[in-house]
Amino acid sequence: MKGNQNARNSYKDASRTEPPRLTKVAITLGICCIGVGVVQAVMSWMFLPEQLNACLFLSGIHLLLCVISIIFAIGALLETLIARRTVSSGVSHQWLRRAWMGLGLTVFSLLVLNFLNMAMVGRIKIRPAAHALSCMSNLKQIGLALLMYIEDYNERFPAPGANWEEVLYPYCKNSDIFLCPSDRNGLPSYQLNPSLRGVVLGQILEPARTVAVFESDDLKTVTWRHQNGAHFCFVDGHVKWFSAGTEKELNWD
Repeated sequence: MKGNQNARNSYKDASRTEPPRLTKVAITLGICCIGVGVVQAVMSWMFLPEQLNACLFLSGIHLLLCVISIIFAIGALLETLIARRTVSSGVSHQWLRRAWMGLGLTVFSLLVLNFLNMAMVGRIKIRPAAHALSCMSNLKQIGLALLMYIEDYNERFPAPGANWEEVLYPYCKNSDIFLCPSDRNGLPSYQLNPSLRGVVLGQILEPARTVAVFESDDLKTVTWRHQNGAHFCFVDGHVKWFSAGTEKELNWD
């Protein structure tokens, strides 16, 4: 009997050294918040703005976990303060430190969430603008290469049936300029105006208004990739952005 009583007392003393259940939950939720924050950071860096909905969903899960974790952390602090009357001072201080750790993890996760959301907004705004500038630069280089080709080939545009990217490559030495950063199809992102194939440059009455190269995914129609618009390179070499639906106003012959 005495042995059983001693065992029970030892079990009670051991259980008193364990932190309250709410403290364990608060710490676990705090760690989960940080884990979700890491996943959100990776997705925001690698997949924005293409996977914006998924990133926003993770942001919502992150915020929900933070709110729940704060509730449990506050409950753990209250539970610890109440339990200080029934356990030794050293044990209660240990519980209190763990309860504060759970709250600290959550507050840190909230700061990470706020930083990630600001980074997402900035990336959503900056990345498309950077892609548009890169696309415009590509077309300017293509336009310059096209003018150099025309000068070397009796003032004529590439002949019908010729691979215009290949014939222009010796003049630009960079195949990357034929792919827009916003194009995920892996195909050439631009198309030479079919109406100008084999045409003599001197026959074009308005070079500054006649489209030479345009953005296209299917190599036939205009693709509006940048803020509901697209870039066009004209025969004289300049590049300009036009909003969707304005291609009929441009000169194609």
